[in-house]
Amino acid sequence: MKIRLTEEQYKRLLKEDDKDFLDGMVNFKNIGNKVNNAIAKLFVMMQKEGKLKIDLGYLSLGDPIYGSGFRDIVKYIVLMLDIENSEAILLAHNYISFLRDKIVDAAEKGDPNLLIGEPLQFFGKYKYPINYYWSGYITGISNGNLECYTTDDNDFTKKIVDGIYEVVEDANSNIDYDFGDVAWDPDTDHTYNSIQNDDINYDDITIDI
Repeated sequence: MKIRLTEEQYKRLLKEDDKDFLDGMVNFKNIGNKVNNAIAKLFVMMQKEGKLKIDLGYLSLGDPIYGSGFRDIVKYIVLMLDIENSEAILLAHNYISFLRDKIVDAAEKGDPNLLIGEPLQFFGKYKYPINYYWSGYITGISNGNLECYTTDDNDFTKKIVDGIYEVVEDANSNIDYDFGDVAWDPDTDHTYNSIQNDDINYDDITIDI
């Protein structure tokens, strides 16, 4: 995959103001871009309790919620802070990864104030429009014959009942089909291959919170 990013775009993605993330491109209802008192106390409490599994495997997944332990941490944060799922995902990332050493230090010293004001790293769902490919299967009907060798009508009928016959299409018959009756299956291999060959246009990227 080829990614083109101008210097201005790069700086825009990195820059943060006092409240929003990514230079105002993202803002949340219940959290800012720094650790507040409630978040600091929760992080220290979670670290001291030690009940939630810390695993960085989520960073290599397209959807972190499938990461070992990540889902449990998100659910716990939502429960304790009464915030949106997207906000809890960002906080879970910072708890597990970005602020890990500082959280451990604050918990060992029993001082949540050490975390207050620490910048939170943005972690959220990016979207980019693609062509999603499908393979279609259509059913058609033409004329044909049921054939078998037999001795008389009664034996022929018996062989039909017993399934002793062959079916042969009529090569001169047209196929009747309906394009409105297509069974579609996603062609993920084709979709992934097409993405690898595309250039990324950063103007088309959106962030879903």
